[in-house]
Amino acid sequence: MKKIYILCATLLGLGIDATAQNIAPIDTTLNRTVVVEKEYNPIIQGASKVNVLPQVEDPTISQKEVEYALGSVSAKAVPVALIKPFVAKEYEGKTLPGYLRLGYGNYGNLDARAHYTFSITPKDQLSFDITSYGMNGKLKSPFEGEPKWKARYYKTVGGIDYKHQFDLVDLNVFGGMGVHNFNFMDQSTPLDGAFGDELFENFNAPKQRFSMGNFGVGAKSTDEFARILYDVTAQFMFYSRQNDIVDNQELKESLVKTDAKFWTVLDEENKLGLDLDMYNRIVNSDSIKNSTTLDLNPYYALDLDSWKIRLGAHLDLGFGFGESFLVSPDVQVQYIFSDSYVLYANAKGGRINTTFRRYETLSPYTFILKKNRDTYEQLNASLGFKASPIPGLWINIYGGFQKLKDDLYQNVVVPTNTLTYFANEDTKNFYGGATIQYDYKNIVQLNLAASGYKWKTDGYNNNALLFKPKMDVEAGILVKPIKPLQIGLNYKLVTREQPELWTNYFEVENISNLSANMRYTVLKQLSVYATVDNILNKKFQYYYGYPIEGINFMAGLSFQF
Repeated sequence: MKKIYILCATLLGLGIDATAQNIAPIDTTLNRTVVVEKEYNPIIQGASKVNVLPQVEDPTISQKEVEYALGSVSAKAVPVALIKPFVAKEYEGKTLPGYLRLGYGNYGNLDARAHYTFSITPKDQLSFDITSYGMNGKLKSPFEGEPKWKARYYKTVGGIDYKHQFDLVDLNVFGGMGVHNFNFMDQSTPLDGAFGDELFENFNAPKQRFSMGNFGVGAKSTDEFARILYDVTAQFMFYSRQNDIVDNQELKESLVKTDAKFWTVLDEENKLGLDLDMYNRIVNSDSIKNSTTLDLNPYYALDLDSWKIRLGAHLDLGFGFGESFLVSPDVQVQYIFSDSYVLYANAKGGRINTTFRRYETLSPYTFILKKNRDTYEQLNASLGFKASPIPGLWINIYGGFQKLKDDLYQNVVVPTNTLTYFANEDTKNFYGGATIQYDYKNIVQLNLAASGYKWKTDGYNNNALLFKPKMDVEAGILVKPIKPLQIGLNYKLVTREQPELWTNYFEVENISNLSANMRYTVLKQLSVYATVDNILNKKFQYYYGYPIEGINFMAGLSFQF
């Protein structure tokens, strides 16, 4: 799978897990497990993320030696229309500090990365990271009669991250920048008279450039005897979009984002906490109001041998635009029996801030027509059962209901034209599914995940459902027949909702993607890798009207030092 990623360059997420958990000793070393995510930003493993789709907690797997995976990104990832960066997992303290990778393939596919971590002293660590990926090739248009599109897409991000460990506090200073250049599809289909709005009739943008960056500082208390513990990160983030419908000018967004977590451990079983998330947003447009949001999450956590309970609420305030006060639950209950079986029930919610970074994640080819509201998850209630009946086997079965206020989606102007703009609509869905993973002695790894959704919206034409999944299935196998060789095969199937209004004009094809990958360690620190994607040569879209590559491959080298 392929994905557009938000730049948060090498930001270390200093947050602790929000769920009730066993009370562990305070971390006193810098050799913590770090995961280099799909966007190649190191974050503490387990840091929470918010996704519009219902989230399902995966089983926790014991840490292994460093592996640079060459398979598709996870089933929950939002894909990129054209190219696919690789996934790399790094475990500091168990591998060498430097890493280089360079790959190239047909359609001009490029994948490059350089990373180095300096352990200056036992208490000081400095990391540098730069990644570049993209493509340049001709793709067949999904619209009849249209010529091939000469697509170009490149993204480069880089960052620096410094950590220092004081006696009672961990300090983190970070920063990064990125640029994203690509072009739009040429269209012969006219927009004259679309909605009778000259905004669409006169708008023309052959290419796009996103520029982004951030810098910030974080502090986390490590005094296990302190009454109040904290984990605070503040950062300034900027982002510009070269072309947009709003004001027909370059739009610039400035954000001051503050994340703070405070908690106190009452005893071995009880904990009280308060999480705070604040956004201050300024945009250089008279059409988009500046705004501030303050989201508070007080909670109580109980951790017993068989029961883990978290009772909390999201109290979310908005100033300048949108709802002024919103409330949603934060309740989690787990019952553990026979050591490896868990029954759980969750009722969650909260704000999903609509920023320029979120726009890019949803669709880089879609334009801003007006100020869009933040999406608010009013309720995400689920029941589930997790089990590990035998070593190496994990099972998770779940079902639930989700209600979203002002769900963000890409709205279509004319069914036979690629021009889309962001819009909001209330949506709701029932969902259910299962995940099965099996690891046989680290020689064969099997995984199967399937989920189904039943969506509904009050919108008059159901445009918000156009790209919603009805069924999402992913199956994969990873085989290590000999120690230096790794071979993987992955298949992804996503069936889509088909709103009646659009199927009469243009049917959005289901995702059907078979991919394979291989890695061979030539020397101890030098590996060769190869990937093949869209083996079945299917024609589908991740974004409205924009085609994907046919059968495509990439080969390259990676080196640790």
